[in-house]
Amino acid sequence: ARANFAKEILQLDIDYRVGSVYDLTPELGEFDVMFFLGVFYHLDHPLLALQAIAPLCKDMMFLDSPALFDDPSNGEIDIMRFFEDGFGGDTTNRWVPNKKCLDSMLRFVGFREIKDLSYMHNRALFFARK
Repeated sequence: ARANFAKEILQLDIDYRVGSVYDLTPELGEFDVMFFLGVFYHLDHPLLALQAIAPLCKDMMFLDSPALFDDPSNGEIDIMRFFEDGFGGDTTNRWVPNKKCLDSMLRFVGFREIKDLSYMHNRALFFARK
């Protein structure tokens, strides 16, 4: 639904697929714009997922995630907290990073221009460009 919404609003010629992020391979091709929304924090291995996505992203990606709003480092160090039983009433939610951690992970996988577009203190929305 989000991909169709973006396609309509932005008038983009996009192709979206449903599958496991861990199964992405370069044979799938490259994509100008990738939307990694509502997924990151549900994954068992979020960095592994970013490492699978990054090579397929030719230009830009949008990533959203809950963000630590009670960050004990005040954004000074990279922190990601694991929730064994989930959080926010959803047992499939596993990870909540602080914004510095998300920025660092995006840089680690090859993005160079990273902007924090967050609109809430406890939610992160990042724009990342190669």
